Amino acid sequence: ASAYINGKSYSFGPNGMDIRPLDQFLDLNGFREGFGFPLKLSGPEEQQFGSCLSSSQGGYSWLHNSCTDPIERCLNGMGYGVGDSLTPMGLGESIEANPKLYSPGSWHDYPASRPAEGPKSPWAK
Repeated sequence: ASAYINGKSYSFGPNGMDIRPLDQFLDLNGFREGFGFPLKLSGPEEQQFGSCLSSSQGGYSWLHNSCTDPIERCLNGMGYGVGDSLTPMGLGESIEANPKLYSPGSWHDYPASRPAEGPKSPWAK
């Protein structure tokens, strides 16, 4: 799971929080498809969300502090109650189910732009 705020991508993994321009992120991750959920955040909330994601997120753990956790921590801390999901798909479902945060049907598809190489991770859809 990653977040895109005002031209920047925030993606948490084993090497910590990766922050880079969205086009670079999409180029590096073109081997897999993704879905984007535009959030109904005000300008100040976007700044708060970005600031929260930029702060220390602790050590990565696929079970206890995975790619979904920083997004969930920040949104939960802002009062949006998205819960705690282990998978990006679970986080997407939580966002979709929150009418204060998301308008139904407004998601974006980011198709894979090149074939995957190496082992696949079906939980990372």
